[in-house]
Amino acid sequence: MLPEEPPPSAPSPPPLLADSITPDQDKANANSGEIQPLVIMTKALKIPPNSFGISKVYPTIPTPASPMGDSNPYFCLPHTSLSSPIFPHHPLGEIIHPYPNLSSWRFAHHHWMGLKSKSLEDWDTLQTLITHPDFNATDLLEGIDAYNWDPSGVKQTQAVKKAAAAVAQIAATTKTPVEINVEGHCFNVPGFWYHSITQVIVSVFGHNTSSKNFHFHPFKKTYQ
Repeated sequence: MLPEEPPPSAPSPPPLLADSITPDQDKANANSGEIQPLVIMTKALKIPPNSFGISKVYPTIPTPASPMGDSNPYFCLPHTSLSSPIFPHHPLGEIIHPYPNLSSWRFAHHHWMGLKSKSLEDWDTLQTLITHPDFNATDLLEGIDAYNWDPSGVKQTQAVKKAAAAVAQIAATTKTPVEINVEGHCFNVPGFWYHSITQVIVSVFGHNTSSKNFHFHPFKKTYQ
């Protein structure tokens, strides 16, 4: 038999940093004669609360995934360019549809937004309406009525409105079957709405220019 090798010697303790040892610790170490473990203190970072009173506390100062010139502990959020409008532009005729002109729309708006019994305030409102620069009384000769009418000029009944709402709801529904296994039985759930979280991550990190400043540090969210 070959002789066994001696057991490996215990690793030497890591050296202590001079800046991290307080005078009390140095005195205690000298008295006890034992090497105390090194404790590294980290500085927490608290983000000031936003307009909703929500603030975040990081255990350490976070850094972006791709450090830039000056380290900024405040992470960068995705932003929308102000040069392009958020909402699409619609022409005036499409906005006031089905009313043929702005005067008829103002007239109907005054009728429906007022009370059944007109007050002095309604009197002043009507006076302001008919003296408005873009109000033309001749536009009211196109045969409008006091109803919230559709393009045919006929007031819709409740049954027609309910049928139209049901058709619109069905048209806006995407049917996606989902398989659910319960005790050996498979059920198909139609019309299940879902949004792939993987596709959201790929879309943000692949197309958003601010994704290079994202960081992956945990934080504690507080509300004031």
